Amino acid sequence: MLSELYKSEITTIAIRFFRHYSCKIHIYFENCDRQNSTFGVLIEEKLRKNRNPIGQLFKESCSICTDLCTLTKYPDEEISITPIRIADQIVAYLVMQSGMKNEQRDETLELIDSQLDLCKSTIEIKLQSLELERLYHETLDELQIFLQTTSDVFVLINKEDVIETTSQTFSSINEEKLNVVGLNISTLMYSKDWERLKKDKVIEEVELLVNKGKATVSLRTIKSNDVTISYLIQILMDKGTVKKPIAKQTLYTFQQIKGTSHSIQKTIEKAQRVANSDSSILLRGESGTGKEIFAQAIHHGSNRSKRPFIALNCAAIPESLLESELFGHVKGAFTGSHTTRVGRFELANGGTLFLDEIGDLSPSLQAKLLRVVQERRIEKVGDNQSTPVDVRIITATHQNLEQLVQVGKFRKDLYYRLNVIPIVIPPLRDRREDIPILIEYFMKNLSKQAGKKPKRISKEVLEILLNNNWSGNIRELQNVVHHFVQLEIGELVTQKSLPTYLKDEIQSQIQLQPNHKRIYRTQSNENKEEILRLLDEFGRDTLGKKRVAKSLNISLPTLYRKLNKLRIK
Repeated sequence: MLSELYKSEITTIAIRFFRHYSCKIHIYFENCDRQNSTFGVLIEEKLRKNRNPIGQLFKESCSICTDLCTLTKYPDEEISITPIRIADQIVAYLVMQSGMKNEQRDETLELIDSQLDLCKSTIEIKLQSLELERLYHETLDELQIFLQTTSDVFVLINKEDVIETTSQTFSSINEEKLNVVGLNISTLMYSKDWERLKKDKVIEEVELLVNKGKATVSLRTIKSNDVTISYLIQILMDKGTVKKPIAKQTLYTFQQIKGTSHSIQKTIEKAQRVANSDSSILLRGESGTGKEIFAQAIHHGSNRSKRPFIALNCAAIPESLLESELFGHVKGAFTGSHTTRVGRFELANGGTLFLDEIGDLSPSLQAKLLRVVQERRIEKVGDNQSTPVDVRIITATHQNLEQLVQVGKFRKDLYYRLNVIPIVIPPLRDRREDIPILIEYFMKNLSKQAGKKPKRISKEVLEILLNNNWSGNIRELQNVVHHFVQLEIGELVTQKSLPTYLKDEIQSQIQLQPNHKRIYRTQSNENKEEILRLLDEFGRDTLGKKRVAKSLNISLPTLYRKLNKLRIK
């Protein structure tokens, strides 16, 4: 399913390209609800003439934006159709309706067709850029999980040679106690050594500037679609250079889950009640809502808190390696297994194992996981001996597991074993009153990490952030605040300080709704109308306002703040 951000980009670019032409431009998004079969036939016939693949596009009727009936009134009109692709997959169609009959056609049609091709290329380049950015953030999230648990020293460098993050063990070699995150790699090593490392991948006796010691440094280039997005370097200090302390595991607690909304407080309360049990927990929620933070808080609040918390994203590791990652392997189990390896279950023995994106587990691994859940014993790959483990399992997914069970993609018996206590984490758009709290929290922490003074948010920006859809949820909000902290040179964050994609999205919303000065004003008016309707229905006394708050799924104090803000008496 194409995200709203991608749809917005396609629509905005198409409007810009054809706003000065007499033709009409329509956009058909793949996999949308289909209602108008007449237009579907027109596209199908056009594609067949051009011998373009149709795929599953028209197995049902189709729909497109408004005013499509004009296409059937003028059958002699020139209609040009071009597909929009991401990674060779069609995600949308641009349909140009010339508005000219046979006697009106001239060289203008060639110009419009050229414009359509240029528009298609521009859209695909923009979508490719957005996709790379999305993949980069997903990769960064996975690396963050790895860097929290590894005992080795790692540093993640972005493609601009800026230190993105470090493993917790980096502090063991950082005698200067520098906060290197956000600084150039030259803070860690000399530029000549860095350039040589990118070329040779491994160099010995590198002088580190954070402790003047010598180290062997190796580099791995992280790519997406053959494009370099970052570098991961591992640092191994020469023996005797530095004494390496044991890194202490740092976990989130329930107190660090920010928000006063009714929905998040209810979720926290449920998680706290079950934290001290050994029951399996299934965390449900969209990507970016903070499922791992809840898992860490549950572990921290349990009687296993002094034991390990081990996390693994089942979608981030190839299936061929995932079994070994989960259960470990013995020496010689397969080509390249030169030593015996301990798996995540054994590492988490006595503690908690968090398995994210459990819905992506293959059927064969589902069967093996079910056996472990039932018997509390594991078998390493290549071993015929079983090993007992005492592990509490917390799983998470953004998928509809019930639907996967129905279509046979997820085992029903495993689903019931894991879904003993389901906890649903609300998306950010359903707890908008928490946005100012989260902004303040991220601003304070990220400013401290960057060694900067926290900035103030202008009223205009706050309203935009309050009314943004936040398809990426809290993770997206944190990235936006990170953008403010790193790039805003003034003390006040204004609309100019917003990330480019957010500014473009706001502008496209304004263009699509020209009768409104600002999209967030429109949404505020809609909220006001909804509250007024509920007040008229339930009454304006205290009891009536309690019912209104319950209908809106917010607390009574939050309702009073909204009434005051919207000037409702």
